[in-house]
Amino acid sequence: MGTKGTIIIQESEGRMPQELCQQLLEEGYRIVYEEDRRAGSQIEIGTACILEVDNHCIRRGRKKIHLTPNEYKILYTMVKSPHRVYSRNQLITYALEDAFDGYDRTIDSYIKSIRKKIEKNPRRPRYIITVHGVGYKYVPSDSEGTHGE
Repeated sequence: MGTKGTIIIQESEGRMPQELCQQLLEEGYRIVYEEDRRAGSQIEIGTACILEVDNHCIRRGRKKIHLTPNEYKILYTMVKSPHRVYSRNQLITYALEDAFDGYDRTIDSYIKSIRKKIEKNPRRPRYIITVHGVGYKYVPSDSEGTHGE
């Protein structure tokens, strides 16, 4: 599936309804929020971890942690919609688009690698949670009572 085009949402327009966003993504459009295009855009992931949107990396204190392009796309997709559960196929469609040529189980490897980079204890994740039989979700650090598998 090729990209039909990019839809840029202005900050003053607010967030696009999830159902419309999903429909447009499935039709092959790429959605970009203007706020994410600004220099220095950052998203807090966990208590001491920042996703630097422009640099496609994670910063933990002064340390920069490299993300592969696919790790970045998956993580960015998940943190933009906290608590939303993504199946493997949805992560392939929404995050990787045409860049992916492999099996859906490859997503598990990407998630494992992302967890090693953002979680204090990747075996007991707090931020990238497995929803058994469904997929994965991102839970922000300010959520109470959420622990991994």
